[in-house]
Amino acid sequence: PDWSTHQDIDVTFSQRSLSAAIDKASFSTLLSQAADVCSRALVLSFSIPHSGNWLSVVPSRQLGLHFLDQEFRSCVQYWLGFSSGNSPPCAVCSSPLDPLCDHQVGCRGNRDLIRHHDSLCDVLFSAAQSAALAPQREMPSLIPGSCAWPANVFLSHRDGGRPAALDVTVISSLQAATVADSAVI
Repeated sequence: PDWSTHQDIDVTFSQRSLSAAIDKASFSTLLSQAADVCSRALVLSFSIPHSGNWLSVVPSRQLGLHFLDQEFRSCVQYWLGFSSGNSPPCAVCSSPLDPLCDHQVGCRGNRDLIRHHDSLCDVLFSAAQSAALAPQREMPSLIPGSCAWPANVFLSHRDGGRPAALDVTVISSLQAATVADSAVI
């Protein structure tokens, strides 16, 4: 073939399909090289759609979308699975800390878990208000004969006329109770 004219070159692959094939091969390699269940779960968490979107958010103090420098570095290191090395026991509950600091993310004694929960509830509540859904916070007595609070956000007026009770739970897929399930495709 005469390569100088490019007339005889058969291009059957697009840039998109080649990039997708490279991404798939890279992901398979990373997954096969995962040293343990926790590392495998971490690699799989990267493959969840939009899992890295937080890295693209433009920082805004007015919207509460900002990190201090050390917070950002810590979040990126955690997200990438960098080991923190030898760590002292948890300052809150004295449990031993793992090298990836998963305990710190989900420690029941840590107020951060409650702050994350409350922040998510605030976002849901604000979004429901913006959509004119007349949301109510922490609606009590939804279950007859119970004093439970089954709804962090209650939507009484939805399309279709049926109410919705939204209950927010914050978890880490790398916590001891779920990491084995998180490591399965």
